[in-house]
Amino acid sequence: MKKCIQNPKKWMWNKNFIDNNISIKFLGGIALKIIAVVFMFVDHFGLIVFPQNDILRILGRISMPLFAFLIAIGMNYTSNRKKYLFRLLIYFIILQIPITIFLLISNTNLGKGYVNIFFNLSTGAGFIYIYKYKKIWSIPYLILISIFLILNDVPEFSSPIDVDYGWYGFYLIIGFFFSFEFTKNLKTKYSFLISKLFAIIILISLTLIWVNVSYLWLSLSNSSIPILSTISKRGIYDFSNKFQIYALFAIPFILFFKAKKEKSTSIVKYSFYLAYPLSFFIPTLISMIISIV
Repeated sequence: MKKCIQNPKKWMWNKNFIDNNISIKFLGGIALKIIAVVFMFVDHFGLIVFPQNDILRILGRISMPLFAFLIAIGMNYTSNRKKYLFRLLIYFIILQIPITIFLLISNTNLGKGYVNIFFNLSTGAGFIYIYKYKKIWSIPYLILISIFLILNDVPEFSSPIDVDYGWYGFYLIIGFFFSFEFTKNLKTKYSFLISKLFAIIILISLTLIWVNVSYLWLSLSNSSIPILSTISKRGIYDFSNKFQIYALFAIPFILFFKAKKEKSTSIVKYSFYLAYPLSFFIPTLISMIISIV
């Protein structure tokens, strides 16, 4: 105690601001959700209102890793995984209906078969649930979802469905989950820091694979060999080619994240779910007003 009094600045740094796991105390789950939502709005404003502004799209790349990280954390620490997963699935279904109608009647940069991000969040959470309670079925589940998401990006095998972030988003959630699952029983006060470092390694690895696969896909699609030239030129690859590397800007938010119990009212909880459709509706409305004026 005397040491703390003699050196109050050091005490404030270690205890009130940042702990041994490099966790900033105010950067909990709610704060991270707000940050992810803000970057999501920035991204969708860039997509719909300012499509020529690359800066907004670059900043928007931060949101998906944060959402994936939050799902992995949520499924690890929630008291009711079944309810958590069910809520994601229901929201995906409810949300997809108006999104599909909106895409059919409007002209956006998204494909008509666009599937909202909650598909990836739900399937990722689904894997975690199966792994936790029926581990033997987690491998077949992983294989089936992987085959669907990977082949869906190859025209010869794909359906009209265009899953937001594809296999990249799905594997981010799984990778983040295992970064905590395999380190949670470490007998060290730095176990949470180690988990976050593993999560960062997962993010870097998957992002580099995603971006390099993008370059490979585009190279093959421009090939003079007819068979190779039919391989995907889908927008997600062009898009990720140019911007997805900036998802690594999410690293500081993951590194300084603080896992803690937080009181959250139903209004706060469901306002985050409403943020996703609003991030499309508000920019679209503004874009329509601008076009009229």
